[in-house]
Amino acid sequence: KMLMILLLMGAENVRSIEGLKNLRRAEAGMLLGIKNLPSRQTIWTMFSELCVQTKSLLIMKKYFSYQIRSGFVSAWLWAIDGHLLPYSGKEKVHYAYNTQRKIPVPGRTTQVTTDAQGRVVDFTIEEGKGDMKGNIIDVAKKWRSEHGVNPIFIFDREGYSGAFFEELVNNQISFVTWQKNVNKQEMDAIPSDKYNIHFEYNNKDYSVFEEEYALKYKSENDSTKEVAVRKIFLWNKKSDRRICCIGWTKEEVSAKDLAECILTRWGASENTFKHMQERHPMNYTPGFVFNESNDQTIANPEIKKVRGVIEPLKKKINKLKIELTDTPEVKNSDGTDRKNGKRDRLAIELAQNIAQLSERQEYLKTLPERINVSDLENYSSFKEIDNEGKNLFDFALASIWNARKMMVEWLGGVYSNSNEVVDLFYAITKCHGWMKTTSTEVMVSLEPLDSPSRRAAQEYLCAKLTSQQAILPSGKILSIQVGIRKT
Repeated sequence: KMLMILLLMGAENVRSIEGLKNLRRAEAGMLLGIKNLPSRQTIWTMFSELCVQTKSLLIMKKYFSYQIRSGFVSAWLWAIDGHLLPYSGKEKVHYAYNTQRKIPVPGRTTQVTTDAQGRVVDFTIEEGKGDMKGNIIDVAKKWRSEHGVNPIFIFDREGYSGAFFEELVNNQISFVTWQKNVNKQEMDAIPSDKYNIHFEYNNKDYSVFEEEYALKYKSENDSTKEVAVRKIFLWNKKSDRRICCIGWTKEEVSAKDLAECILTRWGASENTFKHMQERHPMNYTPGFVFNESNDQTIANPEIKKVRGVIEPLKKKINKLKIELTDTPEVKNSDGTDRKNGKRDRLAIELAQNIAQLSERQEYLKTLPERINVSDLENYSSFKEIDNEGKNLFDFALASIWNARKMMVEWLGGVYSNSNEVVDLFYAITKCHGWMKTTSTEVMVSLEPLDSPSRRAAQEYLCAKLTSQQAILPSGKILSIQVGIRKT
């Protein structure tokens, strides 16, 4: 019953459980198959009792597994990105990062995996900034072992790391991402005839070519290592912009297909978050329960302090070197070297600063990256927000979002104007109507749309949904039709 109520919230874009009081309780209850919609206090009690059972992870795994097994989501291309869940209470929690404001804020991060059509494949809620790299490894291994899928993962520059690329290659995980720090002058210097593969994507002309690339990086012991990856050069003819992407695939994938994968990323993940946020209350967390966090570490403040000394020292040393170079040697009248001259003073000061810099740099190497707050004075422990309620709520939103995508695809097959399919779907779902219940079914009748082509699509969608034989919690079958109310 509680899950049906959460589905109703998502479908009606009700922003909180408190907002359910504005719905017609009799009609909502009849539609959900639970007689009357309970009062707000009763719903909170039901929700709390459901959270105590700690079934959310099991529900999510079974649902996401069913989607992949049934082909409701694609297994060709998966995009992983994070969505900030801010927290504004008084408890001490780890910091996440707000990319819009470009500042760290208290909260959590939802790592969401979507397919190329923007359907939610999987999601995980993590403390603080989360671990996108670790999440990619976990998602790939989990669904490969269960269903044998090996999608190409696309992610943003947060995951750009030679060590991480090598880990992906060693685990046979296909990926593609944008290259960091592309030199525009070098890209513009590439001869145009080298771009020998041409294709069109999103009504834009592209040309690409590929090179084998050995990406060098520093390992943990400061030794230089390299990993062999693919480097795809892309040229957007419309904007005359040239850029590169880095990738590796377990199966044979052409340079053109890999280029299209990275060009898909914006629609697969970025736009998904934007559209979901418009339609559904993604930041809503139904209730907060706190536990002691297993992660009681923070970035070592001493490192920031030492780096604050090192950077000015480097600037001062560079300034002294320039000044020393510009200062000529001065001799006494008898031709001997003058003692305590300006050049000697500069040389002594430069040597002292170099020695101090070397000492600070050596000290920095001995400092641990993170320290435990329990070892510090006047530091309170971190709390972890329990994700049970949020998992259930987001599971309902994900299922609504994916069902919406599926129904839009159904309409796209019978409605000729592809640019209006989404608007048509929401026009149908916002139609007025009436309900009737019998001992075996709940019948929903919608008022017909005015346009004949839109009304035909409306009738098709209603017949398609009725053919699914959805069974409500009361055991009654849900049927949907288009008709005129008889007085």
